[in-house]
Amino acid sequence: MTWIQPRELYTRLASRARTEGVWYGNMTNIHEEMLDTILVSVENPIKVLQQRKFGIGITRFPATYETYHSWRNIRHLRHCLHCSFYVPLYCSYQQNLDGRQAIDDGFSNDGPKISTYDIIIGRGNTYHISMFPAFSEVVYPPSNIDIDKKIDE
Repeated sequence: MTWIQPRELYTRLASRARTEGVWYGNMTNIHEEMLDTILVSVENPIKVLQQRKFGIGITRFPATYETYHSWRNIRHLRHCLHCSFYVPLYCSYQQNLDGRQAIDDGFSNDGPKISTYDIIIGRGNTYHISMFPAFSEVVYPPSNIDIDKKIDE
């Protein structure tokens, strides 16, 4: 995908989130639409992600960070992604991932992993996404102007 396609996808989903709200499981529905769009943009997403050494981080309890680098099939990949996105109150309950409870990786990604990976919320050599967003940023999706500012950064 070009940078324009994810931006258009984000704009559409942010508008939907503003209209429908993000509470009580609604974010999972928005994540579903995002995955439906992104995962069909390549012929074999699992192969592409593995070639790029992509990792999906999740938190296992108590506060243990775990990274998935391979998936059995597209359904397993989607489930890993949903678990990585899973924040109670916003998302629908996610069944155990490989027999154990999993939750958004942001709950435990502040250890040595933060310096190893490039694309996570936190601080790194080439990015900074605040771990302490304002309340309005948590409750409401950023405006189109704000997302354009992030793209420019």
